[in-house]
Amino acid sequence: MVIGWRLGRVLINGWKWITVFGNSAAGDQSNANIGNADEAVVHGKLHLGITNLPWYHSHMPFDYDKLYSETPNALGKPTKIIVNFFDEHVPQNARILDVGCGQGRDALFLGRRGHHVIGVDQSPNGIRDLQAVAKKENLTVEGVVADVTSFTPTGSFDVVLIDRTLHMLTPDERRTVLSTLLDHVIEGGFLIIADETSNIPGFQAAISAHRQGWVIEFQKRGYLFVRRT
Repeated sequence: MVIGWRLGRVLINGWKWITVFGNSAAGDQSNANIGNADEAVVHGKLHLGITNLPWYHSHMPFDYDKLYSETPNALGKPTKIIVNFFDEHVPQNARILDVGCGQGRDALFLGRRGHHVIGVDQSPNGIRDLQAVAKKENLTVEGVVADVTSFTPTGSFDVVLIDRTLHMLTPDERRTVLSTLLDHVIEGGFLIIADETSNIPGFQAAISAHRQGWVIEFQKRGYLFVRRT
């Protein structure tokens, strides 16, 4: 089986990592060093069906909606880098937009920290899971099913978080999405990006072209956190 898109590593039957990258075949370990790509736990098989959502047909070679329907907490916990940044730099009761939130890996963590979160994702099952947990735990976390390439937020945010989502878009779409989202970060607020390392220079160029001023607060392989001045 040949996969035509870099996704990351997937755990099969609880014991074997395979690589989904470029033209790698299932079971090929030659691209096992995947940097910061997501690791998804799948029991028994790769889920590569396509949903009826138009966004999937143009952007999603991997069927996250099916994955979410069968696997609770499929993408695991937030990364330590993101957790530490929020704990150290973001005040309590912040208003946060989580773009490409999935089942709420980051959004629910932030809600438990007392933040007000809107999570946006194209997966109905992901948003369903997020909302179920938020309701059960009485968190101020709202889920929105939307195509991120055409989604326009309402209001402004202390933080816009894009955790491993932009790599699924074309370069032009990334620039358009970033231009829209940057307009909705308050002065002194943050844009937090985690993505493929090779995409970071393009993100920096898009941010530099924005009419507002931005400074880099943190940068590391696969991460770019900037603050609006």
